[in-house]
Amino acid sequence: MGRLSVINSTISGNTARFGGGIESRGVLTLTHSTVSGNSAVEGGGFAIRIMVSNDETLIANSIIANNTAEIGPDCLGVITSLGNNLIGNDSGCGFIPGDGDTMGTKARPVDARLGALADNGEPTATNALLPGSPAIDASAEGSCPPLDQRGVPRPRGRSCDIGAFEW
Repeated sequence: MGRLSVINSTISGNTARFGGGIESRGVLTLTHSTVSGNSAVEGGGFAIRIMVSNDETLIANSIIANNTAEIGPDCLGVITSLGNNLIGNDSGCGFIPGDGDTMGTKARPVDARLGALADNGEPTATNALLPGSPAIDASAEGSCPPLDQRGVPRPRGRSCDIGAFEW
């Protein structure tokens, strides 16, 4: 429990019973990050445990998609949007939407068009955005850090891309 800010990060390939990619207890802010390819019984990408009344999870310009779980494949619990996020499947998630969000459902998930976790340029592995990804140029103008997770300058189009990878 406590406070954690995650910026320009990829969380992928993890497995747990609860919160495959992230189990949040406390105050978490996720910005320009990608949570994909994780699995759990509950909360494949993201699971939130509220321990005290001021615990909250806030996300901005991030992708939470292509995770698996029996309950809440991409997220489980209440997540508050600060805008411009892509949630592949919000079933099980009490997602409070903001401006510019793209949300899928169990019946109609959103395909984030992400590549597999790979070396897409040093120093760390990322999920590349594939052509046609709804994450390309999808952030609010002026809301992005100057570099993506790999150190590539942002933006490279009319606006920066959401998630950890700049196309």
